[in-house]
Amino acid sequence: MLVRLHPDWPLARLLRVIFDRSLASKVLAEIAALPALSTSWRKLAEKRLTSCEVESWSRRLYRDPA
Repeated sequence: MLVRLHPDWPLARLLRVIFDRSLASKVLAEIAALPALSTSWRKLAEKRLTSCEVESWSRRLYRDPA
């Protein structure tokens, strides 16, 4: 078994926060402070913290195929 750098943050928990579109500031601050996490995911948490908004996913989900 591998050593988990952040046992309080299994991937399932992280994905739940991201995909449930959470704005829970304490949780987002924890994610933003995880040094082992990719820069883009930390920035996503930081952006949600500062803007108090969840980013629009419509372009990714409903992209015009033309």
